[in-house]
Amino acid sequence: MNKKYAAALIIPNSEGKILLPKRSKNRIFPGVISLPSVSFDKDADPRTKLQEAVKERLGLDVEVLQEIGIKEGMQGDTYLELTDYQGKIVGGELSPNPNYYSEAEYLDAQKFFKGKDMQKQVFCTQILIDKFTELKFNY
Repeated sequence: MNKKYAAALIIPNSEGKILLPKRSKNRIFPGVISLPSVSFDKDADPRTKLQEAVKERLGLDVEVLQEIGIKEGMQGDTYLELTDYQGKIVGGELSPNPNYYSEAEYLDAQKFFKGKDMQKQVFCTQILIDKFTELKFNY
């Protein structure tokens, strides 16, 4: 079985809304709105990979804070282990790279995903919603 590793970053604004980019049409799960994420080799540092990916894909410099949760299982045809982290913006300007995201905006995650079948959502948003009430945002 092919196992992949990935991480996603929960980036809140001062109102508690979460940055949720929309995947470009050339990516896996095209058009899906989710957290900024990156896959990496097992031995890579997920925090560094997240910082690099968010800079390249969204134009933002971020600090990766605490781990929020882990989910693993089949996603598509791959066995995936994904970890969500909380982060904060420390520089840069939001500018989605069209190779990765067609757009990005801050949304009220609980309202946006309310009523959706969370089992059909990507792992990073499943973790976000599962742990949302436990999150303590430091702005």
